Amino acid sequence: MERGESPDECARREIFEETHLIVKQMDFKGIITFPDFTPDHDWYTYVFKVRDFEGQLISDKDSREGTLEWVPYDQVLTKPTWEGDYDIFKWILEDAPFFSAKFVYQEQKLVDKHVIFYEK
Repeated sequence: MERGESPDECARREIFEETHLIVKQMDFKGIITFPDFTPDHDWYTYVFKVRDFEGQLISDKDSREGTLEWVPYDQVLTKPTWEGDYDIFKWILEDAPFFSAKFVYQEQKLVDKHVIFYEK
């Protein structure tokens, strides 16, 4: 997050910068703590699910983030990513209740995880 920015503002800005899509509606789904993800620093991630947007996806040649592509829901979990991301994607795809999670990585391997779901 940039100075003075809320998690919601940060998510909208990052999505636009990385995809050129403008978020019209999104839901706050959870918070994840990554203890000591980088030396002497915990990372905190705010997870949102975009429900509506406008615009055209940026072309690959214009993206600093790599190759962007639309993936059908039933193929999201087949894409390579960090091990813990598969859990996060499942929770979003299943529309799980709001969550607070902690994922512990050592040498880029997931060694422990814990999640609490908060019912509505």
